Amino acid sequence: MIVVTIAIVVGMTVCAIQAIRAVRVLNGVMWLAGCSALLSVLLYQFGAPLIAVMELSVGAGLITVLMVFSIGVAGEDSEEDVQPVVPVSVALISVVVAVAILAWLLLPLSAATMPMPSDAADFQTVFW
Repeated sequence: MIVVTIAIVVGMTVCAIQAIRAVRVLNGVMWLAGCSALLSVLLYQFGAPLIAVMELSVGAGLITVLMVFSIGVAGEDSEEDVQPVVPVSVALISVVVAVAILAWLLLPLSAATMPMPSDAADFQTVFW
């Protein structure tokens, strides 16, 4: 079961990276639909079938259809020499700083500072 979960997460990562790398907007939308479909399979495996159905119908279905329709109506930009608004170095530094701040805020400094729950509950019970 863990192998299937890892395969789905790897597939989602590949779809997300390909959506970012896609040159045409329509191809990016299709990669995002694949990522959403894989997410719904993962949610179903984690025991949330209703959320999985909602993700599949809205994320991979409705949003994809609306994006394809709006791209068809508005047309796709064909400019090849568009310059980025923010320089790549500034964007990269901003991302690294944001990830560092997020890690500093979310990750505990030591296990002694973490409050332990009185009874060990599973994730589904705590989350829902």
